[in-house]
Amino acid sequence: YLIASGYQTISQIYLLSEGKNKKDFSGALQKLIKASIKIKGNYGDLTYESDRDQRYIFRLLLLFNVESVRRIDGNAQRFPFDKFKHQSSGSGIWSLEHIHAQNAEGLHREDAKREWLKLHQASLLNIFGVEEELVAEIDKTLEMSTIDTITFNQIMERVNTKLSAPGNVEFMHSISNLALLNSGDNAALSNSTFDVKRGQIIKMDMHGKYIPFCTKMVFLKYYSEAEHTHSYFWDKSDRKAYINKINFYLKDYLDEKIAIDEEALHE
Repeated sequence: YLIASGYQTISQIYLLSEGKNKKDFSGALQKLIKASIKIKGNYGDLTYESDRDQRYIFRLLLLFNVESVRRIDGNAQRFPFDKFKHQSSGSGIWSLEHIHAQNAEGLHREDAKREWLKLHQASLLNIFGVEEELVAEIDKTLEMSTIDTITFNQIMERVNTKLSAPGNVEFMHSISNLALLNSGDNAALSNSTFDVKRGQIIKMDMHGKYIPFCTKMVFLKYYSEAEHTHSYFWDKSDRKAYINKINFYLKDYLDEKIAIDEEALHE
């Protein structure tokens, strides 16, 4: 973890081990791990919109994955750092991304707009059946030789409203809506709603592609309480359950628990 997070090099760790017995060395490593995610304030206040904050959130989520895997079957499992760093295809590194993205206005390439519309049209059909007006509007837009920005943004807003749980906007960039993902160069997927990303994660898993353990748990809703969850949306109850699980697994490393969204607290 210390090496993969960029906090230490193997040479630094080797020097740290010199002159120490196993117990002392282990203790020194634990202190370094805790120091690697130590921040001023609370993780609940960090935002994806800050490059500095992203660095700390990435470390915390990587550690969350490592600890979660390590505790499977009585500490018998090891986190696959080789797979985490490189996909089986030989390209792509997992990075910090939104679990549910609700704004695709950054899509400017024609192919990205078209893929985004196709992905979300399939999601609408999967969840609601034939949404005649909106699905037909997407079909009509896809028939255009060039999709202008105004037309795309208008449809995008309608689709996002349909595929988003209420109250997501305010907490869009908080840790409760972030996970380790790899959309590669696929801007359309990176800017997609929860259900679209969930479908892609399931396809990747079926084809044997590596997915970080906690990312898979998020998109398969393993952290969410069954009576409160909706399979197709990432809502306040999901965010609350996610943060509670991170707090549980990282309690030995955090100075204080990650604050849960105010909205989720009053659920």
